[in-house]
Amino acid sequence: MRLLHFAAPFTFAACLAASGCSGDAASSSGAGASSASSSSTGGAGGSGGAGGVGGGSSSSTGGAGGVACTDEVCNGIDDDCDGAIDEDASLCSGPGEICAAGACKADCVPPGANPCAAGTVCNVSDQNPGACVAPDSGCVVTGPLVPCGASTCGPGSTCDPTTNTCVASLPCAGIACIGTVCHGVACPCERPPPTCAGATLDQLNVPAFVNGLVDIDFDLACNAWGVTVLSGPDYLRKVSPTGQVSTVQGVTNLNMGEVAAIQGQNGTFGGSVTEVGLTYNCCANCGCQGTPQGVAFYDQATNALPLVIPSAKITTGSGPFQSGYLDTGPQGLTWGLTKKLYVGNVDTDGDFHTVDLDSGTKGLVATLPARVYAASPYDGSRLLVALATKEIVLLDVNAGTTTPFAALSANITSLARDPFTGHVYVSLFGGEIHDLDGSGKDLGLFAKGTKSGRIALARDNYLYHVNATPASGATIERFPLPGTY
Repeated sequence: MRLLHFAAPFTFAACLAASGCSGDAASSSGAGASSASSSSTGGAGGSGGAGGVGGGSSSSTGGAGGVACTDEVCNGIDDDCDGAIDEDASLCSGPGEICAAGACKADCVPPGANPCAAGTVCNVSDQNPGACVAPDSGCVVTGPLVPCGASTCGPGSTCDPTTNTCVASLPCAGIACIGTVCHGVACPCERPPPTCAGATLDQLNVPAFVNGLVDIDFDLACNAWGVTVLSGPDYLRKVSPTGQVSTVQGVTNLNMGEVAAIQGQNGTFGGSVTEVGLTYNCCANCGCQGTPQGVAFYDQATNALPLVIPSAKITTGSGPFQSGYLDTGPQGLTWGLTKKLYVGNVDTDGDFHTVDLDSGTKGLVATLPARVYAASPYDGSRLLVALATKEIVLLDVNAGTTTPFAALSANITSLARDPFTGHVYVSLFGGEIHDLDGSGKDLGLFAKGTKSGRIALARDNYLYHVNATPASGATIERFPLPGTY
């Protein structure tokens, strides 16, 4: 049972002005009554404070109606007669408590609240908002206070470096500010219901879709998209939510690497646009013709897959798949949340570009210290980028700067951030899929794929894993995403 902290009882009447309080409460007969002694010189000129004459003895310390001034307590009254009410930070003693509306209450969010006790954190989720809770108690949204321009970002918010303002961070949908200190609001504990229903696993695992499949992604309408590595022509394939398979042939004899369907607009996960990009990544010894590497897109008007961003030279590496077919060419293809497409290793290992599919141009965002293996949007201005060093960095696409996010025990084959919890799912060489919280802490194994592969999240609330097997039949698995956090 939570203990409530009440102010100590007292018998003095309220002080209604900054002067005229008597040190002798018994000498005061209230408003309008003449009770002053002949020696009274204190108070408000002996005029009785609140509406009376008389008022106070020579020992009066100031106040109203001859009432003594005392130490401030949390009661909605100006006890110490300084013109302010309940202004002292120490009025409430409990962890996470603050004085509000004349009473001590548990609300750790306001800047003046007492710190939470050791071993607990301040929670802003929709479950017990403002309570000090154990960090592993479930449905906890917490975080440190972070300076951000003229503001400070608290739990459930993050600093947008492009504007130096606090913005909501997952799973919160908005922010509220107390003075200049902001925190997240509308932070639900239950995952929203699916926004669409995708094809069944049986429909996804038909040979017409999975033969040679090496990557998969889902658009906002739950259409599944995949690309292949086969002998001869390769294909972009689509499975509709009803299970209908359609195929578009790529540039002759060029392998494909990754596929990316747009995931968000205006800095948020969601939207209604459907655009699909893909990479060509044929290796030097794979018998490719023409320009063997680059970025392409699905031209819905012509039903073609033109290569619009050719690589200046072949880029290659030794991972993450340990496959000459897959460990080559551009990698880390992902849409940001502002309708921009990004990709690494275009002209040299470690470069990272934004790609304009309409104009066929690219712009260098950053040069990273190692070959890029995977990427995924984190928020409206940052991407998660996995490197050949088994590390993940947060890349600010506006400033071109990076900050460390996580280090894993194996090569990273793909990344996906959950738009509900803000957790990051990471697929590793060998098939393990790890769950990282929003700060990059590895929470352990989430699921295990049959083989090394790539993952994607769909709006049907499943995580999908394709066991990438070049030149043979792949398989697709799926795992339900947690309903709570």
